[in-house]
Order: sequence, then structure tokens, then C-alpha cells
Amino acid sequence: MLSGIEWHITGISDAAGRLVSAADGVRPATISFGDDGGIAGSTGCNRFFGTGVSHDGAIALGPLATTMMMCPDDAMMQERRILAALDAARSWELGGEILRLSDEEGRIVLEARASAS
Repeated sequence: MLSGIEWHITGISDAAGRLVSAADGVRPATISFGDDGGIAGSTGCNRFFGTGVSHDGAIALGPLATTMMMCPDDAMMQERRILAALDAARSWELGGEILRLSDEEGRIVLEARASAS
């Protein structure tokens, strides 16, 4: 259900656990899930890739690898938040074209919108 769609990351959990918008002026952040269990995407700075397992609303992602390009501070902060959110994700739900990943306590750590075809 998640595969075959490029998801544009629109919200990321901040240090206080609040969902905040992706950084202004940073390239779009994305995530895609493959039928083979692979995941790939962009943090808005570097590309990431790895594996993921999803079953009945539960999700486990990683380990993830990234390219190692330096970017402006706001892009690097966004990258750290996205990677931390993906690491913390334990469940997912779809609401229309919105994907929400939540941690083990049920807090939404990442929100993404399906890209237009």
C-alpha cells in the first residue's frame, strides 16, 4: 500500500516532539517504499536508502545509509530530524493522501503527502 508512491515529507518532529513544517528554502524531502522492502529518499540535502518492513500498520525502518554531502545549517538540521523520525517510526497510517509515521508512544514523528502522478 505504501509502495509505488513518492511521498513528499511535509512535517517532521522537532526536539520538543511537535510536528513542524519542512525547512523553507531546502530542496523537497521525499521517501519511497519499494515492493522488495527497500526504501529510498532525500532529506533535502542527502539521499538515503535502506530497508523497511511493514505489516498491519507496524513499521521498522533501517538501518539507513546516506550520502555525505555538507549542506547549509537548516538543511542539515532537517536531515537530522528526518533520519531520527525514520529511526523512531514504529507504526504508520494513511488518511487520504497523507502518510503518518508514529513512534512507539503513538506520537506522529513524520508526515508526508503522496506526490501528484
